[in-house]
Amino acid sequence: MGQWSKATAEILRAQLRPFGTLPVSRTAEYNWYCQYYGIDFTAGPDAVQHQLGAVQSGKFTLAVQLWTQLDARQTVLLLHGLYDHTGLYSKLIAYGLEQGFNVLMFDLPGHG
Repeated sequence: MGQWSKATAEILRAQLRPFGTLPVSRTAEYNWYCQYYGIDFTAGPDAVQHQLGAVQSGKFTLAVQLWTQLDARQTVLLLHGLYDHTGLYSKLIAYGLEQGFNVLMFDLPGHG
């Protein structure tokens, strides 16, 4: 699929469905995004599930991601800083999963 581009991001954004809507289709752009940022933990032996969707917050549409696993102890909510986005937190997401937590993260308006 080549380099990540604004056009690819726009395609993925247009594909977002309301968060929690099942089934979540894994499009080529969705897979590429997860692989590009190193946030695809579904291929490991621990059966991690990943959901990507959108929620409305006032006039904004926020991208929301949830990584869940069997027998998770609790869920951790991660919130990024200014000019960051979920894709930059692959190591923190992986750490949360390794500690037995589900991980929930969303992108603030204007980011991600």
